[in-house]
Amino acid sequence: SRYHASFINETFSVNIDVHYVTASSQLVGFEFRLRYDPALLKIINVTAGSFLEPFAGAPNQGVFYLGPYYGTNYVMRGGFIAPDTNGIWHAPFPSGSGTFATIQFKAKYQPVGSENAGCDLTLFATKLVDNATQLIPHNVLADTIASARSFQSNRPNTTRHSSTRLSQST
Repeated sequence: SRYHASFINETFSVNIDVHYVTASSQLVGFEFRLRYDPALLKIINVTAGSFLEPFAGAPNQGVFYLGPYYGTNYVMRGGFIAPDTNGIWHAPFPSGSGTFATIQFKAKYQPVGSENAGCDLTLFATKLVDNATQLIPHNVLADTIASARSFQSNRPNTTRHSSTRLSQST
């Protein structure tokens, strides 16, 4: 889906979702980068999603999250199910759909004289990893997931939501 911020100081959230995961893929980890324009948007918060949690119980050792790490114009986030003390992952493995992370943005700037300043939020460098540390083939179903356009004068903060999806290839 696409989201358009209308006002400076408006906040909105973007979910990084995964869909159509099968247990047979033995997914144990993910990583992604989300590109944005830091001149126009500020990241307020990056929170962990709950997709891996139900599959990370004993004898696995929970979920370990990486980041967020901030590049010049992107944010990176990752996570994996921690294996047992012998380095072995145990079933059940993740299946279905869920959220890996939620990123909250604030529209912070509009260039003078611009009625339609904007930037796309682009998902790239996505990785899904199995229990043999091999990459799982997948598709990014919406690599441009939101757009911040037509910022106007200050307005009290409002929050909106958008999402993007990764899906396992079949």
